[in-house]
Amino acid sequence: MDSPRARVVYSNRFKVPAPLAPEVHARIRIEGALCAAKVFLNKALVGEGHLPGLPFEVDASRALNRTGTNLLEIEVEDMAALGLKDLVRTGNNFTAREFIPWKRAHLSGPVTLVLTGDPHISSVLISPSWRKRQISVEVTVSNGSTETQQVTVQAEVVARNKRAAPREEVKVGLEPGDSTVKLMIPAGKLVPWGMPPHGKNRQYALVVTVEKQ
Repeated sequence: MDSPRARVVYSNRFKVPAPLAPEVHARIRIEGALCAAKVFLNKALVGEGHLPGLPFEVDASRALNRTGTNLLEIEVEDMAALGLKDLVRTGNNFTAREFIPWKRAHLSGPVTLVLTGDPHISSVLISPSWRKRQISVEVTVSNGSTETQQVTVQAEVVARNKRAAPREEVKVGLEPGDSTVKLMIPAGKLVPWGMPPHGKNRQYALVVTVEKQ
């Protein structure tokens, strides 16, 4: 049986800017959570994040109340309550205080509602290969219309608001429903994460967009 975990729940009520049409796609973006997080909208679980400190998005289209008030709840594991603050450093292991500088601030950034038209990106799968010096990106794009739509899908890696690797793009015709688009980004001079003295801590962001032609 799993051991009980201490959790903290952040909640907020909000209304959409105006009544939304059914074809408008809604996502909730969390800029960063201290630990594993679950996102509930109107009491429905709409997604989870498992990478501490990194942004993630969840699909909120089905659970969103498009004409009235919504209840957003984010459930985050409370690491301090779990006793991780008492860990000691051994070798390459770090105390919770060193590894988590914001201590008990369970959300490290803003939470926003992102509204997009159709077509839209449903998911992105990243598979880096540092040996081959390339990053494979699989983008699932949803076309809610009944007709084929011509789009351009782009992906690029940025660091400190500057392009860190060549931008890749694919032009495709999207059939109604979900389609998978694959792109390959040359890793080039990108440096994988590593602890000093073996490497420098660098943060990269993958930017993926879809535009109608």
